[in-house]
Amino acid sequence: MRITNSEVRGIFSGIAIAALAAGLSLRSPQAEAQTCPTPQLGNNTIYATCSGSTTMAASSAFIDASLFGAAGTGTDVCTRINTALTNNYPSTGAVVDARGINSLNSSMNCSVNPWNGVTVPSTVLLPGGTITITSASAAWVLPGQTKVIGEINNETNNVGSTLKAGASGLAVMIQFCTAACSGVSVEQLILDGNELTVPGISNQYAGDLSYVDHVTFTHFQGTGASAALYIAAATATQGSGPYSNLTCQPYKQGECVDLEASSTHGIHGMTCVCKETSSCGGGSNSTDPAVCIRLNGSGNSIEDLHVEGFYDGIAIGTESDVNVYGNTLVNNDAGDGAGPVMNLVEICGSFSPSTSPCASRSTITVGDQTIFGLLTEHTNGGGGITNALEDDVTDTIFQGPPITNMTPVTVGTYALGDTTTNAGISRFTTSSHSPASTSTTVAPTWLTGSGTPTTASGGCPVGSLYSNQTNGGAANDTLWVCLGPAASSTWMNIK
Repeated sequence: MRITNSEVRGIFSGIAIAALAAGLSLRSPQAEAQTCPTPQLGNNTIYATCSGSTTMAASSAFIDASLFGAAGTGTDVCTRINTALTNNYPSTGAVVDARGINSLNSSMNCSVNPWNGVTVPSTVLLPGGTITITSASAAWVLPGQTKVIGEINNETNNVGSTLKAGASGLAVMIQFCTAACSGVSVEQLILDGNELTVPGISNQYAGDLSYVDHVTFTHFQGTGASAALYIAAATATQGSGPYSNLTCQPYKQGECVDLEASSTHGIHGMTCVCKETSSCGGGSNSTDPAVCIRLNGSGNSIEDLHVEGFYDGIAIGTESDVNVYGNTLVNNDAGDGAGPVMNLVEICGSFSPSTSPCASRSTITVGDQTIFGLLTEHTNGGGGITNALEDDVTDTIFQGPPITNMTPVTVGTYALGDTTTNAGISRFTTSSHSPASTSTTVAPTWLTGSGTPTTASGGCPVGSLYSNQTNGGAANDTLWVCLGPAASSTWMNIK
C-alpha cells in the first residue's frame, strides 16, 4: 500500500500532539498553581487558584480597617488605621478601607497620627462623619505616595468625611511629608479648624503628583503660613497641584490660601465666602478677613475664583522681600452678597495703602503679571465692590460697579510687565478707562478704528495709540497718540 505525503504529515502531527499531552500530564500540580497566601486580619477574600485548586484565598490589596479593634468599644479610629498600615502591611502598598469603622456616622476621636512609623505607599478611604484630632501630637503627617480620600459630602444628611481640630497646641492638621517627596493627595474632605489658628493643609515638601481636590476649609482663623491652605516656597513644592475645587469659609480674620511656592500647577476653581456676618466688612473694620489668596510665588496660575466679604480676593506680592514674576489670573470674579470686597485683585507696590494686606514694596519687584477676565457684580442689598483691580506698582485703579448699578463690571485684559531703566514700566490693557466712569483715565492701550478718532467727554487714555485703518492711502492720518493732561486729554496725529 502506498502512503501519500499528506498521510505522512498527519502521522507525524499525531505523534507530536501525543508527546505534548504526555509531557503536560507529567508536570507537578504546583507548576500550574499559586501557593495560597497566609490570611491576615483585615484581608478581603477573593477567588484564586492556589495549591492546585480553585478556592477562596486572602488578598492584601484591599484591607478592611474596621476589623482592627472591637466595634463599639471606643477604639480610636486613627489607631485602627495605623494598625492596618503596620500589621503585615505589604511593602508595595495597598488600599486601607476605613469606611466601615463608623457605620452610624457618629463622632470619632483621633489621638495618634495614622501614618506613624509608615513609609510605604497607601490609599486610605475615610468613613463618613467627624474625626476629631484630640492630641497635639496626632496631626496627620502623610509620607510620600499617600492618598487620602473621604466620602463625598451629602448636604442633605451631612454624611461627608470631616476632620476637625479639637486639641489646643495643634501645629497643623494635615502635613505633606517631612522631607522632599511626591504623590501625596487629599480628596473629598471637609477640614474644620474649630476657630483655631492652625493650617488645615501644609505643603512644605511635596512636589510632582501631589494635589488637593474637592476640599472644604471652614472655621480657620490663621493668616500667612497659618492660613487654611499653605504651600511653602521651596524647590520641593514646585510641580505640586493643581489645588482644585476648593471652598473656604474662614473665621473672623482667617485667610484661605498662602501660595508661596513657584511653578506649581496652580489653583483652579475656588470659592471664598466670609460667613461671620459681624466681620464681613470688606475692609471697613479691623476684624475683616484680609485676603482669600496671598500669591507670593512666581509662575503660577489662579483661575475660576469667586470671592465675597474679603478686603482682597487675590493679593499679589504681600511679602516685603520676595520678587514675584510671571503669574497668570484667568476668569476670576467677586460678589458682595456675603459682604463687600475692596479689591478683587490687588498687585502690591509702593502705592499700596496701609490698610491693605500689602507690606512695604520698597525692596522688591512685582512684574509680568497677566490678568484675563475679571468680573465684579453688585447684588441688591450687598455692601459693594470698590475695585475690580488695584495696581499699586503703577497707581492704577479699575473701579468696581457703583452701589446703585446692578450691571456687572469687567476687565478684559491687563498685563503688567517689567520695569525698564529710565523708560518706565511696560503694561497693556483692553480696558483703558475705569469701568465705572469713562471720565477717569486709567491705563494706556492701543486702539483701532475707521476714520479720525474722537475725544469723548473726560478725555482719552493718556499715552494710548490709535491706528486708523481707513485713511484712504494718505501719507498722514494713520497713527494717533493721546496727549495729556488727563482732565483735557486729546488725540493728536503723529503719522
